Amino acid sequence: MRRKRFRPILLLLAAALMVPVFAAAAAAAATTERSTAVAEVAFTYGVRAYNHGDFAEAARLFREALEADPGYTDARAWLDLAERRQREGAAAVTAPGFAGLLPLRDQPPFDLRLGAAYGTDSNPAELPDNVIASGVPNGNLRGEVDDKVADLDLRAGVYPFYGKSGWSLGLTGQAKDARFSDLDFLDERQWSAAAHLAWGSDPLGYLTGPLGYTRVPFGATRVSFLLQAGRTDTRLNGDPLVTADEAALTMVLRETAATVTQIELDGQRRDYLDGLAKADYRSVGLSQLFFLGQRNRYLRLGALHGEETDGLEGDTTSDGGTAELALPLSDRWTLQLAASRTRDKIDRPTKSFADTTSRVAGTLTWQVCRHFYVTGRGSWAKRDSDLVPASFTALDFRDYQRTTASLGLTWLW
Repeated sequence: MRRKRFRPILLLLAAALMVPVFAAAAAAAATTERSTAVAEVAFTYGVRAYNHGDFAEAARLFREALEADPGYTDARAWLDLAERRQREGAAAVTAPGFAGLLPLRDQPPFDLRLGAAYGTDSNPAELPDNVIASGVPNGNLRGEVDDKVADLDLRAGVYPFYGKSGWSLGLTGQAKDARFSDLDFLDERQWSAAAHLAWGSDPLGYLTGPLGYTRVPFGATRVSFLLQAGRTDTRLNGDPLVTADEAALTMVLRETAATVTQIELDGQRRDYLDGLAKADYRSVGLSQLFFLGQRNRYLRLGALHGEETDGLEGDTTSDGGTAELALPLSDRWTLQLAASRTRDKIDRPTKSFADTTSRVAGTLTWQVCRHFYVTGRGSWAKRDSDLVPASFTALDFRDYQRTTASLGLTWLW
């Protein structure tokens, strides 16, 4: 009887003793939850500071995240990157595909690029060395004729809205003008306009496609999409050369922090020489990017297959490969190199043949001050054809070599 009488008392004592234990466990869980929340917030702002180029602030925030959660592996990896970038200094950002330089900005409502360059072109008419081209406005051209050329480039973009993990819209326009000193009948003007509808985000705040690049929010969504539509008009000495209406779809897959796969589908309706020929062009491209320690140092490998029907020379099937390397050399110097090789199989009504074109290009950029850059460019191209000429005319002699070099100024906003 006495044991039964004391049993409720013992249970109450045991419960009273367990209350502090449960309270301590609950407090520990709440503390852990708060620490995780603090670490997540610090990490998010650290990534934002890193993408803006403020590596000192990014390193401080990543350390704050690690103090709150020592096991946060992503924060530790980003801290290593931020400390390394502090030692190297900030670098200019290059867009893949030689789309130009762009400053890191957080969802700007607009951006602007203005460039001018002057240089030399060893063979702007793309003629073989042993061919005479007659009937041109400046008289006969005997083989490779070099000339001086001045280039102007203007690009403007407006970005009406951004979606953090949803849709973003960009509207862009670009105008280019190339003027030769002597061979003015080869002066070329081009304008283009495009609309870009993007879904997703990017660690550097932009996506690229066949019609150029557009801005998106900073972030790292696993999959991004870019829909593009636009028109490009090219004129030679003021006369229509080709007008292309174009639509493209790009899908970006980020497998890891150091690799990205990009798939591009492109379709064009081309109008040659003001209605002389109207052709349809379709292509599919695949590229793989490998980031070498930081987002603006990368190796890009790509392949492209394209088909044009009813073109100026008939039907053309193209297969090509590209390799591109971007190397920020310091906080002010950036080097970009590219090489490509393309094989075009051309089916004329009377004969078929193939052209193989190899190209190498390079750009070295020096940032003089904020928004202002000096850029040196160079390129080399060579085309080999298996066409057997039926007559001694320039149209049937298709082999040529061409080298260009220029120095220019670029202003970005």
